[in-house]
Amino acid sequence: MAPKPYLTLDNVSATYGDTTAVSGLTIEVPKGELLSLLGPSGCGKTTTLRMIAGFVEPSGGRIILNDKDISHKPVHKRNIGVVFQSYALFPHLTVIDNVGFGLRMRNASRAEWRERAAKTLETVGLSPTPIATPASFPAVSSSVSPLPARW
Repeated sequence: MAPKPYLTLDNVSATYGDTTAVSGLTIEVPKGELLSLLGPSGCGKTTTLRMIAGFVEPSGGRIILNDKDISHKPVHKRNIGVVFQSYALFPHLTVIDNVGFGLRMRNASRAEWRERAAKTLETVGLSPTPIATPASFPAVSSSVSPLPARW
């Protein structure tokens, strides 16, 4: 039996005027799984991530997170953090401080946010170096990734 999905994109579509950016996308992601979206420029990767985060409302389909339909829920009520491309990372903070920033803003204890940020970095194959900055990790600085704030 397959694990229960934590995130489901159910026939999700996004259009901008006459242009279809995403058409009928269906994905199920179990809790704790890491998902990569790969494809050429303009294929809908960023639009899909922006729909999950709530910056773009789907023109069709549903986005289900932890058994709740969040398709039309406002950004500030989704409990999803977003790591944008390098220009939105704080160059004066270390990599682990950037990854843990959202949890810090939610008043997580220092021990909790540092532990969770370190685990997240390890999940993607990066070891948190206390003094490393975003500029020293090109793979991190070029990513765009919405993450549930409590996963």
